[in-house]
Amino acid sequence: MALESFLKLIKMSGKTDPLQFFYDNYNQKLNVLLDQIIKADVNYIILFCHSSASIKIIQQIRQRKMNKPVSGPLLLLNENELSDQELQDYDKVMSVPSGNWSESKSVAFQQDYQKIYGKMPGMVAAYAFDGMNLLIEAIRNAGSPEREKIQKSLENIHFEGVTGPIQFDDKGNRSGTFKMMSIKNGIPVAVERY
Repeated sequence: MALESFLKLIKMSGKTDPLQFFYDNYNQKLNVLLDQIIKADVNYIILFCHSSASIKIIQQIRQRKMNKPVSGPLLLLNENELSDQELQDYDKVMSVPSGNWSESKSVAFQQDYQKIYGKMPGMVAAYAFDGMNLLIEAIRNAGSPEREKIQKSLENIHFEGVTGPIQFDDKGNRSGTFKMMSIKNGIPVAVERY
């Protein structure tokens, strides 16, 4: 869905279609994929793939010392598929996550999570933590476990989470300011200027 939205925005802006390389075509020949990217002389790499594929690509980019900016959705940082070291490999990868992450809350969450589970949290843990706390807050505000009252409560909620302020537009989408973030120690950190 992220790729489809990205391509739709490119088309609407009147820009030329970006080059696309499909990981499945190169799965066993990752070096060939990187050679193709180098040959195409791209200025920017955007990854729309699963963590298991993206980590291999990121590691090859680092190994080859390719000096190209890399970005992708936070889906890449799935701690259920990646080790702590692999999460570190994503440092300096750019993303535009939902919300404006609070660095102090992220660090506190990271430390608490590591104390309890013995490993670094990733995006799955951060969004699950916020989602559960948001739902608890909505139920409290609704004063009832009735679905309609909870939905109404969610429409009006202004929740401050690890992943930043959370509120919803009239279609139920998360609204707010979205900024370019850089991954640092597996957590998005605001980039002042890119």
